Amino acid sequence: MSKFTFILVFTTVSIVCEDNGTNGYNLTFSNSPQSYARQKIRRSVQNWKNHAQCGVTYETRIIGGENAAPGEFPWVVLLLFTSSLLPKNRLAALCSGSIISDRHVITSAHCLIDKDDPSFKLAAVRTGVHNKANHEICVGSVCYPQSKYEDYHIDKQYVHYLFQGSAFSGYDIALIRVDRNFKFNNYVQPICLDTSKTLLKELAGTDFVSSGWGYTRYDKKTKEYYVDANILQKITLPVLSDDQCQLVLQDTYKYSSKISDTESVICAGGSLLRDTCPGDSGGPLMKIISSENDLPRYHLFGTVSFGGTPCGQKFKPGVFTKVSHYLRWISANFNE
Repeated sequence: MSKFTFILVFTTVSIVCEDNGTNGYNLTFSNSPQSYARQKIRRSVQNWKNHAQCGVTYETRIIGGENAAPGEFPWVVLLLFTSSLLPKNRLAALCSGSIISDRHVITSAHCLIDKDDPSFKLAAVRTGVHNKANHEICVGSVCYPQSKYEDYHIDKQYVHYLFQGSAFSGYDIALIRVDRNFKFNNYVQPICLDTSKTLLKELAGTDFVSSGWGYTRYDKKTKEYYVDANILQKITLPVLSDDQCQLVLQDTYKYSSKISDTESVICAGGSLLRDTCPGDSGGPLMKIISSENDLPRYHLFGTVSFGGTPCGQKFKPGVFTKVSHYLRWISANFNE
């Protein structure tokens, strides 16, 4: 998952790229210099205010997952990239992200950074996608054209100023601002952010949902992923407790973040053949939260960061960037 899939839009290409390097238009490391970035975060409002329409689904990759229903996760978007490696006028779908406001998408920093090939540049955010191959929606054996997807150009990108180019080093979070407001409808909506400092601890052991278009097959002989999902996939993953996650980070992944491990990441999954996978990077880890005075709404708790290779290994859960840990950083760059 700290690697991402190189999928040509309209055509599938089987390339897996390591993450790092600077690329993208108007890429901001929110660290110019770092002291300024820290001051900006301190001055920001700590309490993020969710969009009034957030988290409502209008539905009446992933290893071991199943097809999502049309409109089930209307905040999930494709990130499209240009590169000199691509045929002229073609874009590559490398990662996912989640709409969180009228103009902002949250994703993983390693999706925007590739030191091995800086020619890849984020070009657009595509909304309203269910089937990225032929843009049809199928219910059973009946298929019909899906609502028109729409591409939004990039106004600005923000990568966390302490991100060091690898998901394993932590701070794997990025914010994208598009050039105009999203057109919200049944297939395009924002998701709510988890703003609680305690809710995630209370929900340890319960199932969360992740979604993406990543790889679904792995060849043990060639050690290559070879089938990516055209239709948006979903999977339920149990979230580990902080203590369990700490052991996974130290013993399984040798996590090198300089801050307290479980402050900034979430561990989820760990069952055989049920996992997020390359190509799902930047996508959501989410859960419906209900309250007495409001509709049940999906809340974003994490973004896909990294995991085992191959995906779906027992006792190797996926690791997600914990969104609530970065609310000040998100607010500071959102309001810039």
